[in-house]
Amino acid sequence: MFRRARKSLHETLKDALHDTPSEGPVDVDFYRDFYSDLRDLNADEAAHHYREHGSREGRFRSRDHLDKAGPQMADFDPAFYRQYYDGIKLGSDEEARRHYQGYGAREGKYPNAAALISAMEQEQKTLPDDFTAGEYLALNGDLRRHLKFEWEAAFHYLRYGRWEGRQYRRWKDETVYDFEYLHRKTLHVYDMPDVVVDPQRPPTVNVLVPAFDFGSMSAGFFGVFQVALFIKRCGINVRLVMYDEFQFDEQLTRDKLKNYPGLEDLFDVLEFVYIGDREKPLAISPHDNCVATVWYSAYMARKLMNARGGGKFLYLIQDYESPFHPSGSLFALAEATYSFDYCALFSSKALQDFFLKKQVGIFAREGTNYTYFNNACSSVLKPKDEFIKVRQSGKKKRLAFYSRPPVDRNMFDLGALALCTAYRDDVFPKDEWEFIGIGLGEATVMLDEDCEMKQMERMNLREYQEVISTFDIGFCLMASSHPSLLPFDLSGSGAVVVTNSFGVKDQTYFDILTEGVIVCPPDVPALVEGLRRAVSESKDLDRRYSNAVAMKFPRTWDDTFNDEHELFMRTVFKDAIQQ
Repeated sequence: MFRRARKSLHETLKDALHDTPSEGPVDVDFYRDFYSDLRDLNADEAAHHYREHGSREGRFRSRDHLDKAGPQMADFDPAFYRQYYDGIKLGSDEEARRHYQGYGAREGKYPNAAALISAMEQEQKTLPDDFTAGEYLALNGDLRRHLKFEWEAAFHYLRYGRWEGRQYRRWKDETVYDFEYLHRKTLHVYDMPDVVVDPQRPPTVNVLVPAFDFGSMSAGFFGVFQVALFIKRCGINVRLVMYDEFQFDEQLTRDKLKNYPGLEDLFDVLEFVYIGDREKPLAISPHDNCVATVWYSAYMARKLMNARGGGKFLYLIQDYESPFHPSGSLFALAEATYSFDYCALFSSKALQDFFLKKQVGIFAREGTNYTYFNNACSSVLKPKDEFIKVRQSGKKKRLAFYSRPPVDRNMFDLGALALCTAYRDDVFPKDEWEFIGIGLGEATVMLDEDCEMKQMERMNLREYQEVISTFDIGFCLMASSHPSLLPFDLSGSGAVVVTNSFGVKDQTYFDILTEGVIVCPPDVPALVEGLRRAVSESKDLDRRYSNAVAMKFPRTWDDTFNDEHELFMRTVFKDAIQQ
């Protein structure tokens, strides 16, 4: 197992690049051979390129220059480099070394697993000293099929596993289940930060934000932040409260938010505070209220409301979350929150209807105040001439698969099996389609022995919007009454979408919001037939475009909220407004 780097290898690299010897002659033969993007230049052009561009870009002009000022290679791991940067075609370890020396080092790529994990630890929280890859995979059998390399286990734990509450070590018979460990196992729902009442505080609505990182941030967080901004627009003071223990860096977060349209000035518009370190209690006014945004935050919401003397908080329900956990402690704790004292804001009519039909928690009795909204999707519909021209250019058609192996409710195994079956049954005409995975994880899906689905790297919202309009078919599964947003991102961009039915989420539900969505039972033969139908319907470009234009699902947050939502907020938070 790798251990932490003695010194950040990126720091070592920076030291080396800033210690460049004085300018000398350009070895044009070396320069052209070493940099594959320059091999078509003649000698004069190569020398000119170095003087005008190469020197400023940090390129090496000769073998001697590389030896003296290049990155340290003693700790370079070519196997890791080829695994982690599998989007770069590197046929051998030597090619990996040359790429790192010539391009990777100055682009900030990681030379080995220790450097990757060290960088993640600086952004988040350190890897436990007793973490081992073998133990983590043994305890989480669903990961063994997807994580092929030892370093991937640590990567997964830091990015996803810790926040999912995954176990990384066995507790032996002699191990003491002490107070601290038991609170950690139950996500600290009975050990939330302290709350104190300060009469000098202005009445505020506290939006409870769980731990997050931009590497795995999903649309649910966009919903949390946009609801907070809407409450602010209703004339109420709003504060984002980061109550979980995680590595929160204000400046880093501000910088990252610049790539999320509509959230660029989030920390300028709203008050915010991080209390996950428990150094200070959360100070509230006697008239404060709050918004629970995930099931375990409802325990913090209940604690806050009790501190101010009682009252109903607002529960932002973006999924039915109890089934996220196997039957056990966390399932029971999540289910209990739906019987707390609250008003509900559902992020889709389908989800609201599910809670009403199943009489979940307080919805088994009358008197609950609730409403729903639809999260704005991120569809991008190009002008019709451009839309059609691109798809008649002879390029391969593109299918997007919602590929999220770590998230059980996205039914990765079922979807991948249906996709492989459809491919082998010649649903997709040979050499006419390419297949791209969108989501979380680094899973490799082999449609047959010769065709591999490409996994798209995690993107920020701006990058995502550049890509979403390029697909012809979307294949998105969700074992939930929430439809998820990707079907609308794709449908609103002109793709034909195949998804699954679940509870009240059926063909009628989607037809009301958007045409061009094919809803199938979550069954491989049915999904294969859905894909076959999608291939046929994808040929009608005029109809696809018309369906996209006619979509009724909101495309912007300005389209999401209306006067009824404002009245709802002002009713729920009337104490904060009156004061």
